[in-house]
Amino acid sequence: MAELGVIKLLRLGDSTDVQRFALVDAAGDQILEFGGGDPATGGAILTPIPANASSVELLPADPTRVEAFIRNNGTGILYIAEGADATANSAIKLLQDDVFRVTSDLVVNGIWVGVNGNAAINEKTM
Repeated sequence: MAELGVIKLLRLGDSTDVQRFALVDAAGDQILEFGGGDPATGGAILTPIPANASSVELLPADPTRVEAFIRNNGTGILYIAEGADATANSAIKLLQDDVFRVTSDLVVNGIWVGVNGNAAINEKTM
């Protein structure tokens, strides 16, 4: 597996399309495509969570979670904690447009410093 440097998030399709995204490496090679889908059939779904100055649940605990991606769509900093309330001291720090991959089935909480925008949540379950 090649070592990854910069990873970019690209929106696929046009404004009439189901929201689909792709992660690409610095060379422009697609790493992963996600978005769209139907949660009733186990597909991925994109959900926006509004920015908040208090710790809010981004993802509930879910033993059927395969993976999820959280993207900070705001200009403020988003701090994330798995299995606990988020604080401005939480170890996971997302700047604007940063993406975090969740592989646990724990509850995931977030808190923003500089409240604006939202977190785009894309989750795939079994």
